[in-house]
Parts: sequence; structure tokens; C-alpha cells
Amino acid sequence: MKTDRITSYSYTGYFFIGLISIMFAPLLPLIIEGYGITPGTAGSLFPVRFAGIFAGGLMGGILSDRYGRKVVILAGSMIQAMGFLLLVSSSAWPYGLLAFGTAGFGTGLTNTTLNALVADANRDRMGPALNKLHGIYAAGCLVGPLIAGAISSAGYSWKLIFYASSFIWLFYAMISLFFSYPRTVRPEKIRPSFSFRKLDPDPVLILLFCVSFIYNGSATGLVGWINTYMKDLEFSLLFGSGMVSVFYAGLMLGRFLCGKISEKTGYVRIIAICAIGSLIFYPVALFTSSQWSIVPGVFFTGLFMSGLHPTGLAYAGARYPEKAGSVTALLASAMSLGAMTVPWATGIVADISGFRTGLGIGFVLLAILLPVVYMLSQKQEKVSDIH
Repeated sequence: MKTDRITSYSYTGYFFIGLISIMFAPLLPLIIEGYGITPGTAGSLFPVRFAGIFAGGLMGGILSDRYGRKVVILAGSMIQAMGFLLLVSSSAWPYGLLAFGTAGFGTGLTNTTLNALVADANRDRMGPALNKLHGIYAAGCLVGPLIAGAISSAGYSWKLIFYASSFIWLFYAMISLFFSYPRTVRPEKIRPSFSFRKLDPDPVLILLFCVSFIYNGSATGLVGWINTYMKDLEFSLLFGSGMVSVFYAGLMLGRFLCGKISEKTGYVRIIAICAIGSLIFYPVALFTSSQWSIVPGVFFTGLFMSGLHPTGLAYAGARYPEKAGSVTALLASAMSLGAMTVPWATGIVADISGFRTGLGIGFVLLAILLPVVYMLSQKQEKVSDIH
């Protein structure tokens, strides 16, 4: 199998993950209306969905090493298709939650395995290939909300979008049957790299865990609820969907810029700049009422948030190069915990005191990030050989 074909196939699948995964956010107001539930109840989809993604991601890595990439990608694609079909056919919220969790599990399986497949096919240029893979995911996140907003604004049911999502993953499963995948290392030759027990109780890792938790918690809370919040402010559904795309435009540009300057500027300094910028622009995005302030606020919030987790991951990898698998898994678990808890809490608080108060949780977390970064800078002084 030619490398360029298998890489293009993987990029296509990752674009679909970005395209579809983010669509639930602009559709959330319609989902709330369709099920007749409150924002607090709807917020439970965040922990359920991300728990599914987390479990699928862990299992995807293990199963694809043991049984091969193809079978796991096929399973992940089919499970996502089944989850979306269950979603559109359910009329009770508990079944809707089950559908979100099922689709999330399939997403986790496919996500992890496509990363491994790109690494298999590009062993001599793994870094550029994987960076491009995640850039394509961001491109999907840009396009998805615009499609969802346009279809919903045209008066079509939100279920039509998830019918189409189910068809996309059925199609992807079918074309997967015709690909021959690169051989992987046999399980008995694999040396386990993931073990939290191998990590020393390093305060720097604890602080980086906090950085990743705060980033993904506040970012997912923003992206997940912004369309519902914009509806409360009486903006159109299309405008709210566009704000999700604006955020990801800032995120994609910011990651490109951070990648260019992080080595020269220094990891902790980049994290500090991103933390300060996020704290400045987050309230501009959410606590003003004019579209002329909301749009740049959302864009620059995404721009500055972009460097928090990837730069923290690079710092952890530089500090523990021999334990890269363990530190990556540790910070990934922080990301999942943030996405599972903060948006859910936002919905509960919004039920009681309104969305501005609920979304204020993200602002409080970003304020807490400043002393976290300060402590990180103090600890950094003891490690002169790290940026």
C-alpha cells in the first residue's frame, strides 16, 4: 500500500471526526427543544460523550496493536454509525445519552487508531505527518458548525445532520475494506510505555496536569454552550454556529504560531502568554452583548488558548523523554476530565443563575491558571536544560 494513499485515507477520516464531533455544539439548542429538557439536564451529554471517547481511545490503542488497525477502524466507524442512528431514533433523553456515549466510544476507537496508522505509514517523517493530521481535524471543526448552522437555519430538523453523520461513517467503513494497512509490530515485541507508576511525584507534572485540565474544561465549556448562549442573547442560530468556527480558526492559527516560536521563546513563557491572553479575551467573548466585541473576543480566546496544552505536552516530553507515553497519557486524562466536568457544571449553574454565571466557571478557572503558571515558572528554574 502506497504511503500517500493510506495517509490521505487517514486524513479523510480525521477530517470527518472534526467535522461531525463539533456539530453537536451548535445543534444543542435544538436538541434541548427536541427532548424537552433543561440546559442542566442537557449538560450531562458532556461527561457521557467524553467518557465514551476516553474509554474508546484507551481501548483503541491496545486493540489495534493486538488485532491490527483495520479491524479497529472498521469497528469504530460502525459504532459511530450505530450511535448516531440510535440518537435520531430516540425520543427519550436517557436513550439520547446512550447514543452520545456510544458514538463517543466509536470516535475514541477511530481517533486513536488513525493516529497510529499515520505513524505507521510515515515512520521517517512522523512529526510533520501527525501535525498535519491534527491541522486537518481543526479544518473539520471549522466547517462543521457552519454546515450545522446553515441546515438548521434553513428549517431542517437537527436529526437530518446526524442521519448524514451515520451515513458518512458507514461509507468510511466500506472504503476501509479495500485498504491494505502497513504491518504493525507484533504484540510480543511491544514494550509497554504507559505506566503512571513509573512517573515520579513531580510537582511540574501536577502543574501541567492543571494546565491541560483548565484549558480543555474552559474551551469545551465555551464551544459546547456558546450557541445556546448566543440564542439567549437573541442572535441567530447561524451566528452562534459561526462563533464555534471562529474559535477554531483562532485555535488553528494559534497552534501554527506557537509551533513556530515555542522553541525560541521557551515553553513556560508561551504557556504564560497564552494564559494571560485567554484571561483577557474570554470575558470579552462572553460578557459583552455586541457582535463587534463577541467575534474578536471568541477568535482571540481561541488564539491564546491554542498553546496551553500542546506546549505543556512538549514541556513534559522534554522533561521526561524516556517516559513520553506515560506523560502524554497523563495530560490526555487531564483533558478528558476537564471536558467531562466543566461543561456539565456550566449547564447546571446556567439552570440556576443563567448562562453568564455558568460560563463564568471558565473565567474562574483561567484566573486560577495564572498562579499555576507562576508556580510552573518557579519550578522551571531548577531545570536549566529545558526551554
